[in-house]
Amino acid sequence: MSRLYEALAAIEQRAHVLVRMDFPSSHAEGRARRRRSVIALCALAVAGAAGLTVVVRASSIPSPSAPLAAPLPSAPPPEPLRAPELRDRAWEATVLGSLARAEELLQRAVALDPADASVWNDLGVVLVRRGQHPRGIEAIQRSLALDPQHAEAHRNLAVALEQDGQTLGAAAHYRAFLALAPEHPDRAQIEQRLGFPEPAEARR
Repeated sequence: MSRLYEALAAIEQRAHVLVRMDFPSSHAEGRARRRRSVIALCALAVAGAAGLTVVVRASSIPSPSAPLAAPLPSAPPPEPLRAPELRDRAWEATVLGSLARAEELLQRAVALDPADASVWNDLGVVLVRRGQHPRGIEAIQRSLALDPQHAEAHRNLAVALEQDGQTLGAAAHYRAFLALAPEHPDRAQIEQRLGFPEPAEARR
């Protein structure tokens, strides 16, 4: 056997030995790499889960920089009714037979405008119709104190006084009404009512 062959055989033998020795090393490195890969993947999975949790939690919390929704505009409060409007509603309540409601509305009206003679007249009529003659008479008298030429107030006061038994005062206001409203369609009826016997206090 030549030296060249022996040298080649020795090299080949060393190569086989090296190959055999390399296999376990490569296998161990492969396992180590796989372990590292698994560890890395697990780490990524944990980090990903943590990141997902953070993202989900963060998305459920509104951003402090997000603009708040503008509140819906509230309807303006209704304007309070004025005395003429309260008087109109009181008339409607009277037509419907709700005299207590009519009185309440007229009391509010005179509180708003105590110088309105017509409102005082209406209040007096409602009070008389509710059987409160003294208060009703007083309210109509206040109406005439504000406006002595208020024809309907004279007529209403005449009726209230007549119902209260004050015939002399009733006659005086009936006449005042006829003088202020000579063409009134109820003139004949009122003149007939003035034909009741003269009260005793007038004959003295």
